[in-house]
Amino acid sequence: MLAHAAMSQYPGGAGGAHLAAESFNTIVQVDQGHGAARALRISPETRIHFAGTEDIEATWLDELRADTAIDVPSVYRNVRGEAVTHASAPTIAGVRTCVLFSWVPGVPLRQLASGDNMRRAGGLLAELHDQAAGRGDRTPPRGVAEARSVLQFQIDDRLVECRQRYGALLDDARQVAQEALDELWADPPHHPHLLHGDFSWDNVLVSEAGQLAALDFQDLQFGFATLDLVNAVYPLEHVAEGPALGDAFRAGYTDVRSWPLDDPELFAALIGARRVMQVNLSLTLRKPGLDEHIARHARLLERWLEHGPDPEIHSRFTRWC
Repeated sequence: MLAHAAMSQYPGGAGGAHLAAESFNTIVQVDQGHGAARALRISPETRIHFAGTEDIEATWLDELRADTAIDVPSVYRNVRGEAVTHASAPTIAGVRTCVLFSWVPGVPLRQLASGDNMRRAGGLLAELHDQAAGRGDRTPPRGVAEARSVLQFQIDDRLVECRQRYGALLDDARQVAQEALDELWADPPHHPHLLHGDFSWDNVLVSEAGQLAALDFQDLQFGFATLDLVNAVYPLEHVAEGPALGDAFRAGYTDVRSWPLDDPELFAALIGARRVMQVNLSLTLRKPGLDEHIARHARLLERWLEHGPDPEIHSRFTRWC
């Protein structure tokens, strides 16, 4: 089993191991004895992150644990003192990139998205941004991409595959979204810094005691706080209670630092950029339900290009800007 092959490279190895979650990565809960459950993250065969990403992820998590009260996982080093372990197994295709974390108990914020929890999540992201801004980076660390392009990750541009069904829709959406990104970088609201990159309510856990923890920094980027905030409130746009939850999230963020979103048109364009990126990523990973997934994004992108921010949710954009 690949998990055991990876764990053989860590002090103590592993006793039991069982599948805990499977999405882009596979998460295996491993038991090293004495109640020390840990989370082994195993990459898929398709590599989309830049070389060095997991190393800066581990470094940032170390800093957050040392310098802040933010609850994030610990990263354990292998017998060579490395944060990243490469492993293979006879029945598994390719060599996989693995990272071993402390096990963080809890359920995704999506399942417990109360106003109080959303407010605390907003404060948590603001604290992350404060720490990242304080690192003083003026250029992205090795392995971290600048958030300048609509098509993120180290993957091919596959949008041409959509032209037969959707014509120029995806190309037009990418162009408009890219122009918005270019304008953001041309007139930056602040010095760029590290971003979580995927601070969604699926990557924040709520413990039984009600404590919040941030997970999955693998998509980290170098850019502006606005981009993380778009990712955070983007899932709320078609949720019935979305306005109240978004208000709570903003209130929590502004308890710590000022809210940088002030332009509904930019906000909508950055959401458009995320939709286009998700389509391209989906075309690369080709998971079940691909056609339906693309159709949903295409429908919303078409509405955005024709009407600007969706009239039904424009007031939500306005209230969060």
